[in-house]
Amino acid sequence: PSRVAAAAAGRSPASCVGCVARRGEPGRRGSLSDGEMGRTPKANAQWGRDHWSTLFSTVIAGGGIPGGRVYGRSDKDAAYPVDSPVSPEDLAATVYHSLGIDHELRIANAENRPIPIVDGGHPLTDLWS
Repeated sequence: PSRVAAAAAGRSPASCVGCVARRGEPGRRGSLSDGEMGRTPKANAQWGRDHWSTLFSTVIAGGGIPGGRVYGRSDKDAAYPVDSPVSPEDLAATVYHSLGIDHELRIANAENRPIPIVDGGHPLTDLWS
């Protein structure tokens, strides 16, 4: 079952991107796939891999972003970013930007206090160039 799930997970993003491209909508529709964290660069004592919140991968396709590129780079052990690090807040700001929503927008909470939708992130606008 785990091999079947892994194979399906690998096909799903490609299938989604292919469907959007066939419909002629890659500039209008986008897809994003990521996890809440990565895995440790080295195996633990039981040869498993623990959570590693310092570095994780994200795949973004469509939404007007040209394909076939890699943004950023990690060290040789895939432990730390060495080029163009992106925070979760930057990723959220980028998604809002792609949807035409101001990433500095503030909305009122239950006490009617303005709360930012993203706290400190900046959109990666160079993804569209």
